[in-house]
Amino acid sequence: MSELVSQPTSIQSVYSQYAEGKLFVNRRYQRKLVWTLEEKQKLIESILKKYPIPAILVAERECGWHI
Repeated sequence: MSELVSQPTSIQSVYSQYAEGKLFVNRRYQRKLVWTLEEKQKLIESILKKYPIPAILVAERECGWHI
């Protein structure tokens, strides 16, 4: 069984890992697009204002990180 570790990470770090091909999005575990445009804008606003946002589950695999 895997160990669950909580580690705060910046949005910039997550994006950099994704842009470098080190973060793989597993669509099988993602919900369909259910957020409205306004909800997406509010999330981005929260990030820019450095408000806390909900946790994002990321799993490390041999070939990289999976989200």
